[in-house]
This record gives sequence, C-alpha cells and structure tokens, in this order.
Amino acid sequence: MKYNKLIAEFMGLETPDGCYFEHLTKEGNRELTHHILLQYHTSWDWLMPVVQKCFDTQKPEEGQHYFINESLLTIKIEVVYDRVVEFIKEHNEVDRLVYLSKYTCDSCGDRTDRVAFNEDKDINECMDCI
Repeated sequence: MKYNKLIAEFMGLETPDGCYFEHLTKEGNRELTHHILLQYHTSWDWLMPVVQKCFDTQKPEEGQHYFINESLLTIKIEVVYDRVVEFIKEHNEVDRLVYLSKYTCDSCGDRTDRVAFNEDKDINECMDCI
C-alpha cells in the first residue's frame, strides 16, 4: 500500500491534486480514488495491467523481466507487488540519470549526449543543428 501512489504515477493516472487519481473501473467508468484506497497491493485486476506495462516498458534483456516472471510463479500478490515496485524504482532512477546526463540543444530543444558551442549564435547545439 505504501507504493500505490508510485504505481499510479507510473501508470500515468491523472491526479488533479496529488492525492486523488482518476482511473477506469472494470465497467469502463472513470472514477476518482484517493491514493490510500488504490488497490494495487490487493487486487490482481489492478496489478496485472502494471505488470504488462513493465513488460512493455523494457526489453527483456535489459533488466527486471526475469524477476517479475519469477514473482508471478509464486502466485502471491504481495511478492509480485514488491517486484513491480522495484521495477518502477529502477525505471525511474534510470530515467532520472538519463535526464541528468544529457544536454539540451539550444536550437531544437532535443536532449542529446553531445553538444558543441556555436560561437556565432552564442549557444550550445546538438550535432544535427551544427
């Protein structure tokens, strides 16, 4: 339950105030639920779409697929929940490091690993804009 808010953010659920998340019910209706009442830790109906997004987010050879698959074999929701939380934490950390390690091109706005200073324009530019 402690990480339901983290999961909701990973799933891209809209939140008007940071506490309530808008999600679809099984019937397809939109519903606002307080993050304390999110059911990722108790409902397979809530958790399995998260597992699917984890699989869709990362190539199998890049990381946590094996551990998520292994946790599914236990048929214990708390084990799968914990593994999904670890996946999301790792995913968020990788995204943060990628964001911090790249530069922004002052011409096109793209994130890139390399920029060169353009003295004529007095800006940093990516290799495509030079």
